[in-house]
Amino acid sequence: LKVFVDDALVLDRALSGSRTKALLFLKRRKGSFAEVLDVTPGERRLRIEAVADHGETRSGQLRAVLKSDEKRLLEIKLGGKVELDWKS
Repeated sequence: LKVFVDDALVLDRALSGSRTKALLFLKRRKGSFAEVLDVTPGERRLRIEAVADHGETRSGQLRAVLKSDEKRLLEIKLGGKVELDWKS
């Protein structure tokens, strides 16, 4: 999983998860992790990239206006596409 803020790489982390159901040729995994990132206040573009075991890259992006001393939680779901959702 790679996280970019305004095209600068701020996180590069391997993901792991436990295998859940296998449907025909689809192998599903489930896992979670949390990471705290300090981001400079202002208008920012966040981009997420995930590379699957078989080499396919999926990505998603969003823009946000971040305020000084503000804490926000971004939930990232990886599946057929990358889903990004602010939780706070």
